[in-house]
Amino acid sequence: MKKYKVIKEIKPFRFNGILTGGLDTNTNPCDLDGYSDELKSFLLANGFIEEVKETKKRWRANVDEEYWYINYDYYNCVVISEEWKSGLDNLRYITGNYFKTKEEGEEYKNYLLADTKIKDWILENDEEGVEWENNDDYKYVIIYDYYSEKLNWILFANWKFNNYSVSSEELAKKLITECKEELLTVFKIK
Repeated sequence: MKKYKVIKEIKPFRFNGILTGGLDTNTNPCDLDGYSDELKSFLLANGFIEEVKETKKRWRANVDEEYWYINYDYYNCVVISEEWKSGLDNLRYITGNYFKTKEEGEEYKNYLLADTKIKDWILENDEEGVEWENNDDYKYVIIYDYYSEKLNWILFANWKFNNYSVSSEELAKKLITECKEELLTVFKIK
């Protein structure tokens, strides 16, 4: 649905014999849902309103509405809270710990747990590590191949794709075997 911004105040008037309610600049943005396309065209052409480009934003609850977040104090459970635009609400929102549904929160919690397990595995098993600044140092990057529907690795010298890179083919294969479920979770395959 298109949104409009009122540029000039409009007092109630008749348009094609129909009484139309007025609009003032305090109603911005508005959808003009009850207005005919012909009336909207007239208001646009005469500078009373302008179309507002909608920007896509993450969902955020209105004050007094509920949202879900991961509560790290209680065994990483997803709990509900009420929005008050408080500092804590703002912190949860800007850090991405803010969800419309419990299911979204659970999915993100599982992603974080899987991501941490994979990174820990790499730190514990890859003694050489990957040197991104060294173009001669090969990097074995873990990927999900949608064509074959399998986890795999690809070899790169100087491109950085994700956090799941190891220093040898053997480690790449071992990582895929030992962290298969976690990799499928972070690649959103299951």
